[in-house]
This record gives sequence, C-alpha cells and structure tokens, in this order.
Amino acid sequence: MDTTLNVILEYTEIKDSKLDPELIRDKKHEYSVIPRNEMHKNGHQIHDFTGTPATTILSPQHVIPLEKMFAACCGALLTSLFTTPFDLVKTRLQSQSLYKGSTVSNTKSYSSLTSCCQEVFYSTPNMHREFFCHSLDPRMPKQSSTLSCAVTDAMMPSKIAAGRQFNELNGFMDGIVKIVRYEGVTSLWRGLSPGVVMSVPLTVVYFVGYDSIRDSLWKHWKGKYSETYSPLVAGTLARTFSVSVISPIELLRTRMQSPEGINGLKDVMKGVREMVRRNGVTSLWRGLEPTLWRDVPFSAIYWTGYESIKRNYTNYLRNKSIDGNINNFSVAFVSGATSGMIAATLTTPFDVAKTQRQVASNSMKNPSMVKVMQRIFHEEGYRGLFRGGTLRIAKVAVSCALMISTYESLSKFFAINAFLEKQGLSLPKPFKTGTTIVGIVYKNGVILGADTRSTNGPIVANKNCEKIHYLAPNMYCGGAGTAADTENATALISSQLELHRLATGRQARIITAVTMLKQMLFSTDKLPFVAMGSGSLAAMSILESRWTKDLERDDAIELVKDAIEAGIFNDLGSGSNVDVNIIEKDKVEVLRNYAKPNERAHKEQTYKYKRGTTAYLKETVREFIVTEGDAMDIS
Repeated sequence: MDTTLNVILEYTEIKDSKLDPELIRDKKHEYSVIPRNEMHKNGHQIHDFTGTPATTILSPQHVIPLEKMFAACCGALLTSLFTTPFDLVKTRLQSQSLYKGSTVSNTKSYSSLTSCCQEVFYSTPNMHREFFCHSLDPRMPKQSSTLSCAVTDAMMPSKIAAGRQFNELNGFMDGIVKIVRYEGVTSLWRGLSPGVVMSVPLTVVYFVGYDSIRDSLWKHWKGKYSETYSPLVAGTLARTFSVSVISPIELLRTRMQSPEGINGLKDVMKGVREMVRRNGVTSLWRGLEPTLWRDVPFSAIYWTGYESIKRNYTNYLRNKSIDGNINNFSVAFVSGATSGMIAATLTTPFDVAKTQRQVASNSMKNPSMVKVMQRIFHEEGYRGLFRGGTLRIAKVAVSCALMISTYESLSKFFAINAFLEKQGLSLPKPFKTGTTIVGIVYKNGVILGADTRSTNGPIVANKNCEKIHYLAPNMYCGGAGTAADTENATALISSQLELHRLATGRQARIITAVTMLKQMLFSTDKLPFVAMGSGSLAAMSILESRWTKDLERDDAIELVKDAIEAGIFNDLGSGSNVDVNIIEKDKVEVLRNYAKPNERAHKEQTYKYKRGTTAYLKETVREFIVTEGDAMDIS
C-alpha cells in the first residue's frame, strides 16, 4: 500500500507582538505606529474609536495601487451582474415617455414599415416582426407607411396589441415580467457587456482616485474640517474625471437598454454612427452634462454620508459589543446602502434627464439640462422627474453596498498582509518538500521504497529519516511531505487500527486502513505501481520501463532500489540512502539503508595552509602575559 500525506502551508504564529489586533482588524486609513496623544502631528488624522492609549494603525499606503485596482475590479464585476436588470428596467421606465405617445400618424420621419413598427411597439422576433415588416419594400414612399402599419395591425391584431401592452411598463415587477415574456430571460442583462467594459475602468479610476485624493487631503487638512470636506472634495474630483472618460461607453450602454436596443447591438451602433454623422464626434458626450449634474452631487453626498455613517455606526457597534469586535463587511455594506439611498433620492431628477437626453432621436438638438427638466415637468409633472426613482434607489442601494463592502474588505485584507510583511512577519507560503517514495505489486506481495533525506527548506536536516511508517503488523505506509505531519497521521491511524484489532479480535484489513486514511486524504487510487514526491518523475520513468506483473522478489527489490536512486540523483530534495520494505502474506521484512548510493569512499582530510598562503595588509604581534592570580581562600 502506498499513499501520500502533503502539508503545503506553513503558518507563522505571532508571539510577543506589539500590534493591536483590534485596529489591525478594523482600521485601514491610518499610518504607521503612532501614540494617540500624537495623532494630529505630522498631518495624521485618525478617528478615535476606542480611546485606548498607544496603538498600531494601518495605512492605505500599505496597499499598492495594483491591489486596490484588483479590489475595485472584483467589486465592479459583482455589482454589474447583480444590478444590470435593475438598470435595464429603470432605463425603460425613464425613456418610455419618448415612445409612449408615438402612433402611426406621427411617423413622418420614417421611410419604411420597419421603422414604423419599431416606433409603434417594441418589436421582437417573438412577435414576427420580420414576416410583416420585411415583406414590404423598405423603399416605399412615406405616404405608404400609414397604410402599411394599418395593414399589419389588421392582419395581426393580437400581436400588435401585445406589443402595445408591452410598451407600457408599470413598475419594476411589471417590467421584469414583460421583458422576460417578450424578449427572454437573457434580455435582463442587455447592456451587460458595455456595462462591464464601462464599470471596470470607471470603478478603478473612481475608487483608487478617491482614496488617493482623500488621503492627500487628510494629510494637509486638520480636525473636523478634514473629516467633513475631504470625502466631499475627493468624491467630486474623482467622479468628474472618471465620468468624463467613460461617457461615450455610458451612452452606448444606455441606448442598448432603451427600446432602441431591442434589436441588438448592430442597430444601436447604426444609430450611434448616424448621430455622429449628423452632430459630430462631440455628440458621443451628449449625456456628459446631465451625467455630471447627476454623478457629481451624488458622489459628494454619497462619500460625505458614507464616511459619517460608517464612523457613527462603528462607534455604536463598539459600544454595544461586549468584546469590541465588529464585522467590517457589514459596516461597509450598511453604510454604503444607506448613504447610496440618500444620494440617489436627491439626484433622481438629473438621472431622468440624462436618460432621456441620451436616448433621444438623432435628429433632435442637444437641449440644456434645465430645458430637459422643464419639458419633463411640463409634460408629466413632478412625478415625471422621479420616474423610476424607486427602482433607481433600490438599484443604487444594492450596487453601493456590494461595491464598497467588496472594495473595503479586499483592500483591508491586502493592507493587513502588506503591513505584517513590512514588520517582518512573512505571509504563509507553499513550500516544496523533497522526497522520493515508490510502491509496486510483485508476484508474491508488495514492496515499498523511500529515500532517507529530510530537508528544512534548502538545508538537509536529517540524512537518515524514516519515511516508511508502521500501521499494523501487515501494513506500512510511505509518506511524502512534512515529516512530522506524516508521522503523526500514521501514528493516529496505527492506534485506531490497534483499537479495531482489540475490539474485533482479528487483524485489520487493508480496506479498513484505506477508509481511515481517506478521511484525511479524500481520495485513493489502486495502482500496480506508483511514485510520489519531488523525485517521482525520475522514479516513474524506471517503473514504467521495467515493471511487469510477474516480477520475482529479487527483481522487484532491485527495481524499487533503482527507482529510488533515480529520484536521488535527479532531485536535489531527495538523497542519502534507500529504505525497502517487503510485505508478503505471512511476513514483513524491513531493510533499513538497503542501499547507500551516496556513501563516501574515504574520509576527508583536514585542510592545512602554509603561512603566507593568504595575503594580508599588515601584521601586528601583541604579547600576552599570563600571571598567577591571588590564592583561593579555603579557610
């Protein structure tokens, strides 16, 4: 029998550390090791949550920008997957007023039945748009459009009625049901691709930029002035820059989620190209002004509220908790969701105006933000300014909570690891252990073999380590990995097998030992020959070329010896001697140090060098005088 016990992680226990585990766990935005009576010196602004004397504080500088970018990317991907359906229905609700009043009589700008059908209702493949729309010549004059739509309506009244019913969305659940019914479940994630393309770089620039700007302001501003205005200014500047860069992708995503995007990316790109042809490249930033109107106030409100809510909520939990421990993920989640809902409520009118401006017809001029909001208020009242507001608030709450909690948790994880590593406490790392063990089945039994070198990293710790462990009188186990762990594991199995023997009155079977080992190894394979450890490749080449099922005892022993020696000579982690165990039905023979392939032929002599062999700059001779000391008092 042959099996392997591998332990590849080494854990370092922190002893006699002066680190305060409370703040290592709960703080992230501070710096170095600072007594609390010197907190405001050198530009360090620290929120005092505990009132404890001297503590160790973690700094965001411990997290390199690449790790912050990774944390932001993870949060952006997770947020996009969860919130795209919310965003889709919200966009439909906010933009449907541009299509709701469209009838057959107001399609003068369209020259084909296809355009007419798309204007009357949300045409989809399920409603047989292709059959009726493409059966007529798209080059028909404008006067024929009314007749064409009327004919379609008469021929397929149920489909047109369904389309018109679908055109009117009455809230989130109604929108979800109708989109799934007429467009399919996957349509709920329409716009996800450009959304991810947009959200990942946007979030990276936004969050990393916010952290950098806020930390710089914290260093230069003092007191509550810093706590209040640093998040506000940092959020405003970071959002302005990131939104300006991503605005064209935001326009594409919004159009894909609007009624125009039902027919796919091809039609959306066609509309975008037409818009650029008519209005120039700057039209790609059509929604930038309303986006800034929405996002800049949103960011200022959100970050100011988030930092304040997080600080107060953390204080509350610390005072309420018996041991002072808090769940940082839940704190960030609740703080982000609450602040996001407040900011989303106050900026919803700007979001409605942005959506309508971005999905407006290509021929429409770009009205100012004020004019768009005036038109919405005039046509729909104040309710129109908050159309889709409930859905947006829910979507923003979820996205803000997921994004900030993921970002904070990963950033804090990287900060703790970087800080501890900077203090000389290395992270747990996998390490390679050197061993070559083999096992074969031969004509009359089983033979196990192993080398005897034990290593401690690059150092040879033991040249005669025993790697074939006793389990029962008729069972042995070869172990490759950490020697102490394999010895303890096999000793545990051996004691359980002995208890089993005493309870049943007979020797344990192989299957019993294998079942016990599987609880730690999780899987086993029954093979005629096997090699494991760092020298297994060299040993396996010997076994594959020479093993046969009818091997005699002596040939089998030589095969095992040669396989182990191949591992010794080709792997630096394996070495020293060869141990062999022969297990047959009625006896077990243990051959310790059966072969010594690296035994020295002669003892090395001491090295002596004549005076003057090694060059030196000068020679100084000092005379040492040894005198007798005072006599010992033995009276």
